[in-house]
Amino acid sequence: MAFKRENDYPVKDSNNKFKRNNEIAKSVKEAETKNIREEKAEVRPTTVLPKQRSRNFRAKKQYMMLNFYPEEKRKLKRLANMNGVSASQYIENFLAKQDDPGPEWD
Repeated sequence: MAFKRENDYPVKDSNNKFKRNNEIAKSVKEAETKNIREEKAEVRPTTVLPKQRSRNFRAKKQYMMLNFYPEEKRKLKRLANMNGVSASQYIENFLAKQDDPGPEWD
């Protein structure tokens, strides 16, 4: 920032035409290098596909959690702590292993 002598307030440097042109040139150059990087980036195919889940798995999980009796919930939480995972993650895995798919949520 520069100070003008007659009025003692800072004047923005962005008003300077040369500096403004340099900033524009710099931003254009950055955009071009970004485009080149994106063109060179190769797309690697994923070998392992994530396990497909039903659309409303979370709703089903919450519904099933409501159906657990308190002592069953306590037992599952204790087992989860023994295995070192969160209770919700353990219950999710527990429900995913069950043969019964649960109610349809479509």
